[in-house]
Amino acid sequence: MTLQEKSDKTVKKLLALTQDRLIEWQKITDTRAITRGTNDVVDLAYKAEFKGDNFIIYEVRYQTMDEEERVYWDSRVNLDLVDDNGVIIWHFPSNIAKWDLLEAVRIKAGNVEEKLDDFLKD
Repeated sequence: MTLQEKSDKTVKKLLALTQDRLIEWQKITDTRAITRGTNDVVDLAYKAEFKGDNFIIYEVRYQTMDEEERVYWDSRVNLDLVDDNGVIIWHFPSNIAKWDLLEAVRIKAGNVEEKLDDFLKD
């Protein structure tokens, strides 16, 4: 199995574990270490530990330029393997499923379903 295949399977497994609430993600509000030395913007990140490994996931907003040299904001999702101090060991390669994982993490970490259920009660 190639590294890309292992990475893709890991993202899918993290998604399943998150949806089944078998992994807990903690909010990281101080994201300065993630963006240090860049002009990127990261408002919020999430960290989880599973089987002794630490993962962080976050949306990065950054400025880029089109063919006509017009500047605009774009975004991507980063999923990283980090050490116990939060230092990035490895960035997971591009994978569209990282967006699904981030959305699941936001829903579960924010207890969105429970909050909506409470709101909809009579």
